[in-house]
This record gives sequence, C-alpha cells and structure tokens, in this order.
Amino acid sequence: MRQNELLSESAGPAPRPLRHRWQLGVAILVCFFVAVDSGGNEPQEKTGGDTTPSVDTELAPVESVDAATRSMWLIDGIVIDADTSKKIDRFTVTPGSLSTDDAGKSMVRWRDNLKREMTEGRLRWPRTSGFSVMRFRVSADSYIPVTTQRIWRGGPHTRVIIRMKQIKEDSNPPLT
Repeated sequence: MRQNELLSESAGPAPRPLRHRWQLGVAILVCFFVAVDSGGNEPQEKTGGDTTPSVDTELAPVESVDAATRSMWLIDGIVIDADTSKKIDRFTVTPGSLSTDDAGKSMVRWRDNLKREMTEGRLRWPRTSGFSVMRFRVSADSYIPVTTQRIWRGGPHTRVIIRMKQIKEDSNPPLT
C-alpha cells in the first residue's frame, strides 16, 4: 500500500481538462520558401531539383531563421538575374493592395507612394507596412518586372528568390 502511495505522489496531480480553446497556448510558425521567375510571373515552390548556379544566391535554410527575423520581416529574399544568377544591384519594390471591382473581379492597386528602393540584391519588406493582403511588384532597369503571389501581412515569414529576365533589345525591332 505504501508503494502505491509513493507512485501516485511521484506522478504528480492528474492533468486538468482544457475548458477553453485559448488555454492550449500553442503557436505554430510556418515559413514558406518561394522561387519567383519572371518568365511566367507565376511563383513556384522551391524544390531540391533546381540546377541554377548558386554563386552567393542561396538563402539559409528556413529552419535557421531566428524568431526576431521572422517577426520583423514579412518577406526576406534575394533578387537575381535569371541568366547569370548574379544579384541585381538596385531595384524597386512596389506593394499592391487587392480589391474587387463592381463586377467582382479581383484587381491589384499598385501603391507607388509606398514603393521602396533596395540594393545589393536584398529584398526585405517589414511586417508592419502595407495592407492586410498584398502583392509586390519588383522592377529594375532593363529587366522585365516580376509580381509575387498574394502575401498576407499577418501570414508566415516568406522567403523568396526572384529571378528577373533582362529585356532583349532585339526582341521587338522597330517598324520601318
């Protein structure tokens, strides 16, 4: 009998059932890694089969992103030339808010007053800036602009590699 008493004492008190959802107290942080290519302007999830040269263009694994970075930056990534994989020195990021017109069609309203100049191939957009649901347009001199997928301000930390294609001068010869 004394042995049973010791076992019950060492096991501690019985767990209480949860009465409210908020008592669960579990937070899940999800990080996305998206590669965006200016070829089709459609984002694609990064897979292990990517054979693009990676000279200084790889992001650290999502698992290595610390909580402070995830809470500060909504988007964290790099912008590179699609052909050479070199970082693009100067580019502009313009956020766009999503809205619907009278017919119910979704459209993006680009907010030029909120655009930001970025350098050294580094794209970082703060979590506190912008609208609840946004898309971002990345543009650089002599490159085709790229538009990201929808990104929610309160959503997960999003990591991107944006590959921009140069505008070919001879692709549209002047009419004579």
